[in-house]
Amino acid sequence: MTTDEPEKQQAEEQEVSEQEQEETQSLRTESEPPPDPVLKELYGSTRPSVQLIQGIPLAPIICSVWPAAEAETLLQESWIPTEQEPAEDTEPPRSFDPAAPEYNVIPRRIAKSAAMVEWNQLKKDLAVAEKKFEKTPDKEAEQKEELGNLVAELQERLAEAEAQLTDVKGSYGADPLSLVPWMNTLFALADAGLTTFDVSGPSFPHCPLHLLFGEANSLDMYAGVERMLATFKRRYEMERGPNRVQIFTKLVPNIFSGLFSPQLVTAAVDRSLARMELQQIDMVQVRWWDLRERDVVPTLKAVKALTIDEGDVDPETGAVSVTAPAKVRAVGLLDFPFRGVLDAIQMGIPVTMVQVNYHICDTSAEPILGLCAKYGIKVAANNGTLGGLINEKYLGVESPDSLVDDPDLDSVAECLDLVQKFGGWERLQSLLEALKSIADKHRVSMQSVAVRFQMDRGTFPVLPVNWEPFVWMPFGNPVWLDHNKPGVDEKLFHKASFLDEDDLALIASRTR
Repeated sequence: MTTDEPEKQQAEEQEVSEQEQEETQSLRTESEPPPDPVLKELYGSTRPSVQLIQGIPLAPIICSVWPAAEAETLLQESWIPTEQEPAEDTEPPRSFDPAAPEYNVIPRRIAKSAAMVEWNQLKKDLAVAEKKFEKTPDKEAEQKEELGNLVAELQERLAEAEAQLTDVKGSYGADPLSLVPWMNTLFALADAGLTTFDVSGPSFPHCPLHLLFGEANSLDMYAGVERMLATFKRRYEMERGPNRVQIFTKLVPNIFSGLFSPQLVTAAVDRSLARMELQQIDMVQVRWWDLRERDVVPTLKAVKALTIDEGDVDPETGAVSVTAPAKVRAVGLLDFPFRGVLDAIQMGIPVTMVQVNYHICDTSAEPILGLCAKYGIKVAANNGTLGGLINEKYLGVESPDSLVDDPDLDSVAECLDLVQKFGGWERLQSLLEALKSIADKHRVSMQSVAVRFQMDRGTFPVLPVNWEPFVWMPFGNPVWLDHNKPGVDEKLFHKASFLDEDDLALIASRTR
């Protein structure tokens, strides 16, 4: 063997090794779904995209929208300042106010708009094409003609993108709601990849009973929130592009009233569609107060009927055409017990999601998680942060006063109910200490520990929306001034969990 042969053999072995690595990577890439592009860009996540059903994306965390005031009042707001006559002996207003939306919020929104993104990409593509065209000699007539056609096409598309961008820029002054605080809040969440929104509001036993059991049969109790979310969806998708936002609504009938019947379901859904100005509702979730009091199956079948397209069959060709698309795309169950979920499945109801009370202090819904996993049903998990109590603010302090409002809690009464069920304030303090040590260990917030606990069980946490300027409070960031990225721990969305066996053992020791 010559002296060159070992080196030659080593080079061949290295080439074979590299080829095997490429083949292994190729196989792995083919078998694994690609990462969600938004989560990858924002958080460096390899977590794949998830769909509730085909055509309806599902964000890793669901935003529960409970308006800070009456929805109808919020829908009457306007960001556009009204000109007022200055009072005597006062300084005239500044001609330039750097805090005004037109000087800070609007430029950021325009920069993220679909029209601006497309315009930027077309400018780059056009510059490359024009350079290639200039460098191509005239004797290569065929290639030069192709490049010339490409340049002309890109110039035309760029002009269209510029027109769309002009429309976006001019739309703010024509839309009084485009920059109001609640709209900015929902924009921030959607831009963070949290595009799934669930209607919410006060519920039993912490709300007036007439809302739940009044003459309206509670079928329209979320009317205002539906209008808010639909208004946001139209605005967001006008700026960011179509099919970006998902809205889940609820059907909460007064089953104790003789006025309610399953025949009212279609009319209720039609009213929701009219309010939201939509052709289809992404998901309707049914809440049923007592499965023993009244049979839920006829109502579920009425909702199921709305998930089916109406169509005609051509008698000659046999081709099927849709004459009326389904009004509801997916059916969900809200706070159903194990037996109720199983019965719905066995009755042929196409359940796509079940929303349950499941969090670090209460895992009693574990059997439902197993049942849903068996049938491929998604699970939305409530109360991940105990309504806001999993927060450093409540570590080492006295229990909140039930008669004093706390802006950092969804509902003081509901939070204290959760604490009572868990075993009291002292026991919660022990858990908060453990969560703080885990959070410090992984350099995340306490809230992220609690939410990741839910996510690691295969659920989609439902977190309440906090309104501007405290948008990121539920994620552990009460004050967030960086407008270039969301106030969320990146590790929360990574495919692999940051919680290890020691963390889980410590949590278990404080929650048994």
